[in-house]
Formats: sequence, structure tokens, C-alpha cells
Amino acid sequence: PPTATPPPTPTAPPTPAPLRLQVRPLLPTPTPAGSLFEVVVQVFYDANGNGRWDPGEGVADMTVWLVSLQDGRPIARGTTDADGRVRLQARAEGTVRVLIPYLGIVRRAESGGTMVVRLNPIPMPSRLP
Repeated sequence: PPTATPPPTPTAPPTPAPLRLQVRPLLPTPTPAGSLFEVVVQVFYDANGNGRWDPGEGVADMTVWLVSLQDGRPIARGTTDADGRVRLQARAEGTVRVLIPYLGIVRRAESGGTMVVRLNPIPMPSRLP
């Protein structure tokens, strides 16, 4: 006759190993190389042709970039306010250029300076065909 097999004996679940946390000190955040570079860009449309900015002549929402020529990457970006001004700051080494893509303008920038971009009014012919 067949022999009866005893039912399996339940085993206790394994006890999990205790968690051990290892605390490591935070590494200091590296300071970006280079010195602080700051430039103000003013873009205006000289509607009255007097050669200088007057209230109401600022070009708003113009995108302006600072580009490092050392590695060719953008280091700062901003848009002009209602007066046509934007202040850009970044850390940079070497030469930096201001780029205004919409106008196709690329100029060397000097830290601490103001770059003025004057858009000249274009006279229209008295008669259009």
C-alpha cells in the first residue's frame, strides 16, 4: 500500500538583515572656472533718427545669448524688457560674444560694459507699386 507523505512543515520567513546606513560627507560643489562676466545689452529702434534711445523705442522680447568662444557653448540667455534692455551674467574664461540670433548680430563683449544695438529707420519710397 502507498505510504502517506507527511504534510510539509511551514517554515518561518527569513528575518531581513538590518539596514546599515553609511553616511558620507558631501563633496564641495566646484566653483565654475573663470571670472564673473556681466554685460548689459540695449536694443532699440531709432524711430525719430536722433541716434540715441528715447522712451518707447526699446525692442522688447528680443532673445540675447552670451557665448564662450573657448568651447563654443552658450553661458547665459535672456530676453529684452520693454525698454529693450537685458543684463546677462555668467562665469567665463577668455573671449565672450553676444549673439542676437533674430538680428544676425554677433559681437565681442567686454565685461562690465553696455552694448547698444541701434536699429535704423529705413525710409520708404513715397509710392509703392
